[in-house]
Amino acid sequence: MESEFVAILQKLITEQGKEPLLNTAKCKAFLSDYTRNEYKKECRLFLLALDAGVQKAIDTAENIVICKKQQIRVLREEYFLTEDIAVDVVDTLAFVLRGDIPKPDVEDLINRGKEYYNNNDYDNSNKQFDEAINILNTVIRLDPNNVSAYAWRGEAYWRKGQNDAAISDFNEAIRLDPNNVKAHRWRGEANWNKGQYDAVISDYNEVIRLDPNSAQAYSWRGDAYQMKGQDDAAISDFNEAVKLDPNFAQAYRGRGQAYGRKGQNDAAISDFNEAIRLAPNSVLAYIGRGLGIVDK
Repeated sequence: MESEFVAILQKLITEQGKEPLLNTAKCKAFLSDYTRNEYKKECRLFLLALDAGVQKAIDTAENIVICKKQQIRVLREEYFLTEDIAVDVVDTLAFVLRGDIPKPDVEDLINRGKEYYNNNDYDNSNKQFDEAINILNTVIRLDPNNVSAYAWRGEAYWRKGQNDAAISDFNEAIRLDPNNVKAHRWRGEANWNKGQYDAVISDYNEVIRLDPNSAQAYSWRGDAYQMKGQDDAAISDFNEAVKLDPNFAQAYRGRGQAYGRKGQNDAAISDFNEAIRLAPNSVLAYIGRGLGIVDK
């Protein structure tokens, strides 16, 4: 809540005690004087909290931490407030009524944001990632140098298809921590979506430097080399990928494509066979093998 609005509530308590704030009808009457001015948004949110009985729950709570979590959940699930707004409203009430100074657990907030990535209760995946972004916005507001929050928010933007916003967050994560593998990896994915293959290769150079045993990183860099028509460099990366992980179907499929473009159809077919054995549903491997057989 805005500090001026909090001061209004504190003034009410100073002049009349807590009773008007705990009496929903009286508090609504008091706040109605402010709903026509610049505090309209704050009043509307506060009145929702009063309807939910949040102020009474907080006033009588024995464990304020547990109570706040419960009331945040009520405002989100029954009144459809976003996570960061619900937290703000409940923290304001707790501060005004109890003098409780909110000390959010940043790591707990990040973990809650991560939970939305695996939440299967949403019909609309964008809503799922919007929820994660709302929580991570709160983390970044509380801790502007939190590398993990930028990296996770960047991934959420990437999953929503907002590649520029994702890259901006990954850039910030990398600025704060140049050795952050996750940020380099996902920035590479976002650059791939934008067709920026030189940038993809640059990011996977860093991933491989930081994690030289990552078969995925070699394979994905190989894919980028292929998109640039550099098949020998791609084959070299796919060779390294299958050496690190002999069961990595994507690397066999990629190497098969590179061999096919070089006219080495026997080698290509052999790799496509292996890719299909490891991943029987790989459509690209079947297509590649078919083309190799036709070209023989």
